[in-house]
Amino acid sequence: MKLKLAENIREHRHKLKLSQESLAARIGVSFQAVSKWERGETYPDLETLPAIANFFHITVDELLGANEWEEEKATAEIIEKLRLLDAERNYPALLETAESGLKKYPNNHRIMAWIVYGGCRIAPRRSIELGEYLLLNCKDPAILNRVRAELCYAYSANGDIEKALQLTRTLPLPGQSCREVLRDLLEGEALVHHVLLNIVAKYGDDFWRSVEKILPYYSFEQQIQLLEKCVSLLEVLFESEDDLSALKMKAELHCRMAELCAQNGRQEAALTHLQKAFALAEKHDSFLCGTPSSSLLRSCETFGYRVCPSGPLVHPYQELANCLKKSVANNNAFLSLKDSEDFAALLNKN
Repeated sequence: MKLKLAENIREHRHKLKLSQESLAARIGVSFQAVSKWERGETYPDLETLPAIANFFHITVDELLGANEWEEEKATAEIIEKLRLLDAERNYPALLETAESGLKKYPNNHRIMAWIVYGGCRIAPRRSIELGEYLLLNCKDPAILNRVRAELCYAYSANGDIEKALQLTRTLPLPGQSCREVLRDLLEGEALVHHVLLNIVAKYGDDFWRSVEKILPYYSFEQQIQLLEKCVSLLEVLFESEDDLSALKMKAELHCRMAELCAQNGRQEAALTHLQKAFALAEKHDSFLCGTPSSSLLRSCETFGYRVCPSGPLVHPYQELANCLKKSVANNNAFLSLKDSEDFAALLNKN
């Protein structure tokens, strides 16, 4: 557990407008002791802790920051569930889980941001309520950047197009965004990691998400051609078949093409695309967390780059096959395939 004792002593001393010398005199220790506590170099002994807590009118747990640590741990578990639900595109369940978490931790900005994200289209008023609160009260730039973007969608879904466009104009311009500025400022290993993690894969994803937006203006055949071009672009960027982000994006693209085919009475083509999607997802899941890609662009053995960082937690798309199958099973676009034995076999395949 990471103690927050040093910052808590400093924070409560400042609230009482006391100097380190004054606090030391009040609790019967030396000025040097208080100074070392606040720098995190030493800790008060067990006999002194209750005296300090009592002086500040708080509990020992509050002084140590134990309550905050418990909240951080619980929040991490909640957010892991939210990421899995996001992978399944199960936004009603995502909202329900996030709202339940917010009841337990009513001032947790990270959980609020998930509600803004999950509800921006299906519960825009709730998203607007929490999003506007975060803009006024949150100091975390990462949360604020995400909330501003999601609020644009919430305002639009709530019928306030002008407000959505007004907020959109406050978002960073492409050339001014953190992603591009860091690309120009970093060097060496840090530059390689940043470009591969935040630029190349991100732009591949941005390209097909943008194509998705303009699909309704094209014929069915042209829609399929455009999505196939997205797959081709990913195969150019990542020429190997062991790049996790590319496998995920290609699997999702084939699912989208399957959806379009099913909606246009092309059941056989829909099944073919689903087979390709699930095959890519299963290949994705076959690689252990931390497996390096053999892609020339991605491998970069000089810098020890890994597509999927190793660690105790599995990232939300590590079980991509199950996520896609759940999404397909709950997608009404595939109702025309529900009586197909091949479709059932795909969904039930282990």
